[in-house]
Amino acid sequence: MLLKESFLKVYDCQTPEEAKSYLENWIAGAFLSGVETFRSIAESFRDKMEYMVNWFKKKISSAISEGINNKIKRLKRMAYGYKDIDYFRLKIHQHCGLLNPRRYPQ
Repeated sequence: MLLKESFLKVYDCQTPEEAKSYLENWIAGAFLSGVETFRSIAESFRDKMEYMVNWFKKKISSAISEGINNKIKRLKRMAYGYKDIDYFRLKIHQHCGLLNPRRYPQ
């Protein structure tokens, strides 16, 4: 439990170098813990260290674009059989909040 809670302290780091050092120490602790779940997470973090540290450089996340992509995928599954691509685009804009229904009266 302490190992899990100590990971959240990485967000207190101010510089990319500080974050990288903290993550390396956390990963070492996770490997030493002997808990298989933490070991697999630590292995994944070690492989993606560069990407994790990038967040501390620019403070930019791809969460919004990932969310929009997931909405489009869900809509595509629901819309199986649409033959009109323009209608599908309209539905994407509607579901992703890019289309104001008050602006285009029926």
